[in-house]
Amino acid sequence: MFIFIENIKLALTSIWSSKIRSLLTVLGVVIGVFAIITIVAIGTGLEEDIVGQITSLGADVLDVVPGELGEGIGSAAALQEKFTQTDIDHLRKNATLLKGVAEMYEFAGTLQFGSTSINGFILGTTPTYFEFRSIGVEHGRLFTSDHNLNRDKVTVLGLCV
Repeated sequence: MFIFIENIKLALTSIWSSKIRSLLTVLGVVIGVFAIITIVAIGTGLEEDIVGQITSLGADVLDVVPGELGEGIGSAAALQEKFTQTDIDHLRKNATLLKGVAEMYEFAGTLQFGSTSINGFILGTTPTYFEFRSIGVEHGRLFTSDHNLNRDKVTVLGLCV
C-alpha cells in the first residue's frame, strides 16, 4: 500500500511540475474522445437517414415489367409488351405471398394547362399504389377505388415518385 501511495505522489508531482505538458495531454485526450464520439454519431445518423430513404422508396415493393430485357436495363423491348387485365387478375388471385397488386402505366408526355405546357411523366395507376408506396398529399386528396370503378377523370398533380 505504501508503494501505491508513493507512486500517486510521484505522479502528482510530475503533473504539477510540467503544467503545460499535462494540460496539453488532457486536452488531447478530451479532443480525441470528442472526435470519436462525433464521428460515430454522424455515421449512425447517416445510416439511419439512408435506411429511412430506402424504406420510403418501398423496400418491400417489387416493380414487375413484362417482356424481355434487351441490351441493358430499361430497354425499349421491355416497354413494347404490356400486362393484360387477365395477367393482373391472375396475380391478384394466385400470388399468395403478395400483399397486393397495383397496376401502373407510366409514359413521358406534355402536360398542358391553358397556354402553359411542360414535359413530364404521367403515371396511371390504382389507389392501392399510394398505399404500397406510402404516398400522401399536402393539399386535397388522393383518388379512391370508387373513382376508379366509376372511371372518373381524377388527377393528382405534383407527385414525384
